[in-house]
Amino acid sequence: MRLAVAGGFDERLSECHETLADLEALAERLGLRGQVTFLKSLSEADRAARAMPMRGAYL
Repeated sequence: MRLAVAGGFDERLSECHETLADLEALAERLGLRGQVTFLKSLSEADRAARAMPMRGAYL
């Protein structure tokens, strides 16, 4: 099973950088870094392409 955390990242905001670093560290600490992908921002085309092969929950 894999988890993709995607979108909502604003390069200008330090909070986004801090949150991403915290989430990456948490995934590493839990031994899940290989199962979690962090995608800062997605275009509509990227979002549609990634959603097609996925099954599961969308938030």
